[in-house]
Amino acid sequence: MVENLQKNRTFLLFSLIFLTLMLINYAINRSFVKNALINEQLLMLKNSSDKVQKWIESKKLSLNAVSELILNYNPKDDEILIKDILTKSENIAGFKSVYAGYESGIIISSKEFKRPKNYLPKERPWYENTIKNGGFYITKPYVDKGLNVLVISICKSVKNGVLCGILSLDEVKIELENNNLFLADDSGLNAQNPLETDDEILSFKRLENSHLILVAKTIKKDIYAKINEQFIINFAIYLLSIILFLILAYFYNKKINKQKAEFEKVKQEYEILLFSSSKMAELGAMIAAISHQWIQPLNSLSIFLGNLVQFKKLGRLSDEIFYENTKRSLENIDYMANVMQMFKEFYKSKSEPEIFNVKQAILDTIFILFAKDYDLKIKICVKKGTDTNCLNYINEFKQIIACLISNSKDALALKKNAKIVISISERDDKMVVSVIDNGVGITNEAKIFTPFFSAKNSSGLGLYISKLIANKKLNGNLILKNLQNPTIFSLEFLKDVRH
Repeated sequence: MVENLQKNRTFLLFSLIFLTLMLINYAINRSFVKNALINEQLLMLKNSSDKVQKWIESKKLSLNAVSELILNYNPKDDEILIKDILTKSENIAGFKSVYAGYESGIIISSKEFKRPKNYLPKERPWYENTIKNGGFYITKPYVDKGLNVLVISICKSVKNGVLCGILSLDEVKIELENNNLFLADDSGLNAQNPLETDDEILSFKRLENSHLILVAKTIKKDIYAKINEQFIINFAIYLLSIILFLILAYFYNKKINKQKAEFEKVKQEYEILLFSSSKMAELGAMIAAISHQWIQPLNSLSIFLGNLVQFKKLGRLSDEIFYENTKRSLENIDYMANVMQMFKEFYKSKSEPEIFNVKQAILDTIFILFAKDYDLKIKICVKKGTDTNCLNYINEFKQIIACLISNSKDALALKKNAKIVISISERDDKMVVSVIDNGVGITNEAKIFTPFFSAKNSSGLGLYISKLIANKKLNGNLILKNLQNPTIFSLEFLKDVRH
């Protein structure tokens, strides 16, 4: 499966892009739903806050009326009358309880009130804040000890004291007529912006002249359920598509690999035929080279032996003449034997790599290709600090160098001041041998390594076979670096073919 992904990178890229777009779309939909919900919450808060505000205003009016009724009564002398008014006001105005606290320390309530020890109304927050505001004051939600429920108090300053009416928050909820709305204390809440928690989305609206905030609450899973469901369906379809594609890709690649294996088999057979053709061409070239190398030594040997016969007939064969001609004859015979041994080693196939000196291998190749009296100048340059020893296939290396030098030799046939320069350098773990000539150059770069293409009526296999050998045997490459002025072929191969 991993192999299928590697072979289908385009599909993998597009699938990742599609998944990214799907995630972006999911995020956009969530954001859209969230914004729509917040707008709905804010509208609901506005409508509900107006209703709650009117309901609280009606309670304030009722409290105003009660304050007018008790205005002319003295809490010390008329406590019973004031209590009666507060009790009746509780039922008429719909308060849970109505109470009045005075600066003198007296507190009167419509309900029985168990006054704690040292309880002074003027020291209580509801009293202090109401006096400080100078009008109405709505307390924060708190649990009333007498009623044992969560309540708020609406308080109003009166003569020498404060009058308060207690409202249960359950009554406020009834007024809101929505289970997603509730009142909360403003402490610790940022009522300016909507708030998103792990489970909820909250919007706020502050009630006027109070520490109360109207809160709209929506459970996130309720609003995102449909979007999440659709995303899961889309993701499942995406995964199913990936799996189906990988299954199809597996069988397709299996078929392609089978076809490739068959193609490689045919290609190998074709290359074997090409190598055979190349070897036949090389064999002819070898015979011609041996013939060329032996012509001058054979002529010299014939002359030296003729001298011995001639001096013998004339009776003038001295020891000095005999040994001199014999010595020169043996030198020529040794040279011919060396040439034959060199050719034998040159074309000898070896299955294992061996350590050899690159420069010496090039010199041996030049010795084979050129007779002693050949006047073509060949210069070998070695980059300073280069170690020319390597572990590779020497005969294959010589074959490539022979091909390149032969091509340069042909390109210099009609050239004055003909010159071939062979440079040896080292780059990382590779050796680089460049064959440079100032010949006529190359005109068709595109076909230079194509089989059976030749500009000199040859087999057209030399450079093609050389590149194959460089790739498959030497673990390197043969490239044309410059077409002409000068022409440069560069052979790169590993210093140690085992690595």
